[in-house]
Amino acid sequence: MQPHRIQRWLSLALVAAFLSVGLVPVTAAPDKAKKADAKKAKTAKKPKSIAKGEYAIMIKYLAIEGDQLAAFNTAVQARNEASAAWKAKHADKLAQLKEAGKSDNADAAKAAKAEMRKLKAEEREVIDAHRDKIFAVLTPDQRVTWQGFNFYRGAMTKFSKAKLTEEQSQKVRALAASASKEHGLLKDDKRKTRDAVVRPLYERIEKEVLTDDQRAALAKPKKDDSKKKPEKTTSE
Repeated sequence: MQPHRIQRWLSLALVAAFLSVGLVPVTAAPDKAKKADAKKAKTAKKPKSIAKGEYAIMIKYLAIEGDQLAAFNTAVQARNEASAAWKAKHADKLAQLKEAGKSDNADAAKAAKAEMRKLKAEEREVIDAHRDKIFAVLTPDQRVTWQGFNFYRGAMTKFSKAKLTEEQSQKVRALAASASKEHGLLKDDKRKTRDAVVRPLYERIEKEVLTDDQRAALAKPKKDDSKKKPEKTTSE
């Protein structure tokens, strides 16, 4: 092969190698960018919860996520802000009434406590109004499910003395959920309305879940550990 042909062949080979290496980042860069954008989009679809306590439990138990979680967070935030604003507005008055309630003057203390209860009732109204807005974010099925969960927690407290096993606890959970679905969402939070559902539930749990020994344990009268304190005598 002639020298000039060899030189030409080598030049073409170098150009081809350069182009093949250069093509890799050109095609890989868009793919990498797409993956990064997809990851950001996925993260953006999962808003973090600001809820604490009872509402945090609700989010986990009812599997609240996505757009519903965002709406739930907004409602909870509004509730927290309203509560904080009410407390800030009445902070001085509440502190005064608290001190007045400790007065040696029985009538003054009684009046202060009565006014304190009135203010607390107003606060409760503010919180309840926002609570309704939070629950409005839930679907009807979620509200019934949450109601059943509350029936379950009440039953576990009711029968705590029986020391239920894990298997029994699961049976109680199932019965509570069933009772909630059967009766549907209660029309109000009044004790009479709630008892109409809860009492039959408790009777069924005692009959179908508890053992004879557990029923006997519940039937035992509570020990009266309170001891009458001797009356104070004052010397004149």
